[in-house]
Amino acid sequence: YVLDGIDPGVRWDHWDQSYPGFVREWQPNSQDGLRLVDVSVFTTQLDETVYYAGVYREGSDGHVLSPGLEWPQFFGDWLTRTGQGLRLVDIETWVDGGRRLHLGVYRAGSGASTLDRGNWASFTATWAERSTQGLRLVDIETYVEDGERRYLGSFVQGEGGYIPAPTAFVKE
Repeated sequence: YVLDGIDPGVRWDHWDQSYPGFVREWQPNSQDGLRLVDVSVFTTQLDETVYYAGVYREGSDGHVLSPGLEWPQFFGDWLTRTGQGLRLVDIETWVDGGRRLHLGVYRAGSGASTLDRGNWASFTATWAERSTQGLRLVDIETYVEDGERRYLGSFVQGEGGYIPAPTAFVKE
């Protein structure tokens, strides 16, 4: 759907079925010169069906949508995509059938990038360190695992103004 009254280069799609159904919507959008920039994966309390919603912007660069993978496979996929000149711009994580899955949206890019996860203390320490290296946090996810709040973020090479890791606005 094109959002009336908003940037005409933005399209929002909602697909309420499986990942293959979402990909069936993603492919023609890609062919039409649109690039997925944000995806949300969620379930409802009614039936635990996994739903997908995406936001697209005009673009002609390289791009990949990775499927929901468990962490070891997702991390391996991230390494492969990074080596191909793609940068993770959006990451989602959710539990489906008792397994924590991760989905990634990649866009063409250059320069350093990293992917980090941990509790708040370790994540913000990493965030502060990455900031001094010229890496910018471009997406963050939070979730609870084994009773502990965890954070997962993608960092890519950047420059200019940037707010480094916060120290006080999130309370665990």
